[in-house]
Amino acid sequence: MKKIKNMGQLLLLSAIGLFGILSCTEIEQTLPKPPADTSSAPLPKLELSVEGADSALLDFSPIIAANEPFSLSFTAFQHGRVVLRTGNIVRYISNNERWSTDSGYYDYCQRGNCRRGLIRIVNSQVFSDSVVLPLATLGPFYLAYFGSQDFNLIPTGRTGKITSIVHNYFTANIVVPDSMRLLYFAGGGMQGPYLMGFDDVNYRIKTPGDTIFTGKVYFVLGDTCEAQARPDSFQVSGNQAQWTAGQWALNDEPCFAPLEDYKIRIQINPYSNFQSIQTPNGVLVDTLVNAQQVLKYTRINLAAREDIFPYYLLSNSNNRLTRAWIKLKFN
Repeated sequence: MKKIKNMGQLLLLSAIGLFGILSCTEIEQTLPKPPADTSSAPLPKLELSVEGADSALLDFSPIIAANEPFSLSFTAFQHGRVVLRTGNIVRYISNNERWSTDSGYYDYCQRGNCRRGLIRIVNSQVFSDSVVLPLATLGPFYLAYFGSQDFNLIPTGRTGKITSIVHNYFTANIVVPDSMRLLYFAGGGMQGPYLMGFDDVNYRIKTPGDTIFTGKVYFVLGDTCEAQARPDSFQVSGNQAQWTAGQWALNDEPCFAPLEDYKIRIQINPYSNFQSIQTPNGVLVDTLVNAQQVLKYTRINLAAREDIFPYYLLSNSNNRLTRAWIKLKFN
């Protein structure tokens, strides 16, 4: 059993849905600081989604009571494990791809009073004996906050039924008004440190012949005149490369405000002037060199011909966070 000890504030978690999972839309309200937790009621069930053998983040800050020592512990999961990432954030890491759901319990203790809640993990890439065919990714679609988009997801000339809809960030409510259409409403969500400027939705469709189609829809949320993380591609000679943050942000400029009002990030978590992540084929480090932000990459898989990973653009003014992908091509 893994234990995490820290200090934090208790905010009631209104809903946690799918994989991704650290994402949130801020709700403009002020809640009173709760007292130390003395309740005996069960903690809320937390639900999130993981794509196959991928991992997902879960932030426990909203359920931590204010200014009091606490502990968090977790029972074993059948298809993955929970590890501390930073602060009150934990990561669920899947062991393999071939599973549908996983679950375990988290125990939150304060002043000798312990409460238990359930964590349910859904594999959005469930495998079965049916034929599974990928569909082309849709989007990105640009939506204002509280805007909506309606889709017919059934491939042309096919009949079938949407069997699952999972969105990765808490920026939207998703409604399936009938068995063939998706209505995405960019509102709702939960409290958190960021105003998410992006979302993506995984869906599955089953046809009468038991063929299963899987697809993904991308959304960009908010004012399209704001700075927006946009994809970049770089050629890399050898096994190492480095860039300034400004080189990544050259094509991210807003319509009006100077780009200096924004920051480049490689992870969704508090920034500490040094971050390191593992990419599919290498290691990426975000650090400072002579007081300037520099991004350093080292290729680990020498047989790989390319690498791809996300980066984030964070607004200093309103904490709006957008995401895009960097593709590296090795010479």
